[in-house]
Amino acid sequence: MIAKSSSFEGDQLKTIKGFIDAYAKAGKTIVALKLKAMSTDNTDAALKMLDEVQSKFKQLPPVVETIEGGIGTLNALASEAAEKGFADVNDSIASSGRITVMIGVLTALVMVGSTLLGFFSIARPMRALVGMLQRMAAGEAVEIAGIGRKDEIGDTARAVDEIGVMLAEKARREAEERAA
Repeated sequence: MIAKSSSFEGDQLKTIKGFIDAYAKAGKTIVALKLKAMSTDNTDAALKMLDEVQSKFKQLPPVVETIEGGIGTLNALASEAAEKGFADVNDSIASSGRITVMIGVLTALVMVGSTLLGFFSIARPMRALVGMLQRMAAGEAVEIAGIGRKDEIGDTARAVDEIGVMLAEKARREAEERAA
């Protein structure tokens, strides 16, 4: 539709230019006839030339109206195109705003999911291991949870379990040495 509009506007401009050229040509003809009429000594010829000048003057108002109409049409087309452009820009801005909000919500959901994942798969098991270590330090026999995990928490749990086994073995040796 814009391409048709642009083609139509180009045709309108050519038409208006043609009318302006005709207007200028008529103006030059009027000036030439007036000069010729003023320079002639023949009254009949001068009157005939002045009649021709009047005839040319009568042709000018319709040309001016046509030029004004064409300019009005071009102005309306330009205004319509500008309004459509503004509407397209506003639609793009609104769409960008919606996309930005969706990305923000998605980001917030990912952050909440990451926080919950970290809490349930890392922080909670680590707190449980710390509690077991504290109970071991108090001399309590503790069974270490999480030994079967295949991640860093499982590695830590196995290391804590080995420490517990070593401490129990050391305590048993010390008790045997004292008894002997």
